[in-house]
Amino acid sequence: MNAAPNFEVGAGKMSITTASSSGLFLAVIFVLSVYAFSFTKSAGPSLPIINPPKALDFGNRRRLQEFTENSLEILKKGRDMYPDQPYLLFSPFGAETVMLPTSLIDEVRSHPALGFSEGAEDQVHAYIPGFKPFRSAGMGAVLNKYLTKSLGKLTKPLSTETMLTLRETLPDCSETTEIHLAPYAHKIVSRVATRAFAGEELCRNQDWIRVSAEYTRLTFGDLHSKLHEYNRAVRPLVHWFMPKAWEARRLLNEAHQILAPYLERREALRASNEPMPDDALEWVRHVPNPEAWDPTTFQISLALNAIHTTTDLLLTTMTRIAQHPELFQPLREEIIHAFTAHGIEKTALADLKLLDSVTKESQRLKPVMLGGFRRWAVKDFKLSTGHTIRKGQAVTGDTLHMVAGYGTEYENPLEFDPYRFLKMRSEPGKKHQAELVSTSSKHLGFGHGNHACPGRFFAANEIKVILSHMLLKYDWKLAPGSEDPRTTYHGFLIIGDQSTKFLLKRRQEEINLDELE
Repeated sequence: MNAAPNFEVGAGKMSITTASSSGLFLAVIFVLSVYAFSFTKSAGPSLPIINPPKALDFGNRRRLQEFTENSLEILKKGRDMYPDQPYLLFSPFGAETVMLPTSLIDEVRSHPALGFSEGAEDQVHAYIPGFKPFRSAGMGAVLNKYLTKSLGKLTKPLSTETMLTLRETLPDCSETTEIHLAPYAHKIVSRVATRAFAGEELCRNQDWIRVSAEYTRLTFGDLHSKLHEYNRAVRPLVHWFMPKAWEARRLLNEAHQILAPYLERREALRASNEPMPDDALEWVRHVPNPEAWDPTTFQISLALNAIHTTTDLLLTTMTRIAQHPELFQPLREEIIHAFTAHGIEKTALADLKLLDSVTKESQRLKPVMLGGFRRWAVKDFKLSTGHTIRKGQAVTGDTLHMVAGYGTEYENPLEFDPYRFLKMRSEPGKKHQAELVSTSSKHLGFGHGNHACPGRFFAANEIKVILSHMLLKYDWKLAPGSEDPRTTYHGFLIIGDQSTKFLLKRRQEEINLDELE
């Protein structure tokens, strides 16, 4: 594979500032918006639409903004009006998003007329310069074939890297110390994940960790949401006028520069017929469509898939534990027993059933998406209700039964029950639904069906390793003023309170994970 950097065009500082350019930009936006609006397909008679077009809303920008700001209430309205049938929603997932009730998700979870990458890449702007890492074609096959099969031998490296990262990243907490945990959690997850993807040398390169983390935060944050404020037809133009899009391209080019010497050394190793490492720098050579990927883009894509969601779940779980301090002792006892019995092995992680339950329950109440099941129709087909799904429509299942108490899937659905899924393991036929990595129509934290998150097995192990170290080595609680973190809804995104502060204090661990084999 050619290791030469594959640089992004349009990187650097934006310099388009003249009034004439601005006027031209606005004129083109208007024309394209009118064009797009004129050719938007009719919602059709078969499905009701919950947020119909607004008068003089060319390009539907007001509709998109309204959904972005009031998504939870709009989805509640839709489910209240149509509790057991699908309805149409105008959303960033697609001009016509079919919202399914929970009762229909299993019916379509692996339907051959529904694809994922066909619409997902468009929805996350993979066609825009600087967004190439958001491509998903081939990623799932690689993760299933290589990453998941490597989990057994990754437990010790993940534990070692967690130990080093906590030591080098967190401040001295010999006394109770107030910290804003979110940026630390992001660094910890970034480095530990990169240890699995690219080895210890690259994961300890501070420039690489910085660039991959900054790119992830930037593209998943304001830039992603800002682009969704515009009709799809004008996004290929509007990004050229966004400074943050230029910054994304600059970061991607910097990533190419950082990785280049590593790739050169890897090619030299290959030329000498030496054994090659088993990591993502090699896995990328075996993707089904290698022409669509280069090693840097693949690494950043792995970071996008692994860092943002895992960091969110780590913070969410630590927050829940802080709100329920009675969990510290039983969780620590479980960790001590598991690692004493098995050592730093995958089997020890499998024995962390209470920690698994606490994490899954935390994810149930605050997943990363209000639309936890996402597909795009590649051809027309009919639901059992008689409604027709049209080719090109997005199909989504909401998570209101998880986050807002809808439906009968859970007893006391708005209550945090850390033992909920631990108890479910003993119910006949439900053991495999109760695991963190399990997917079902009842729990869409990792999606469901044949396009469920392929990296969830790695993410679950990584979180358990990090939490095991944190629980044995630290006491924590929420700082004054942060006792009730605020969750916000931005379109389909569910965003935890990034301003939450923790009080952290080092403790003497009962067993030293750093010395176990």
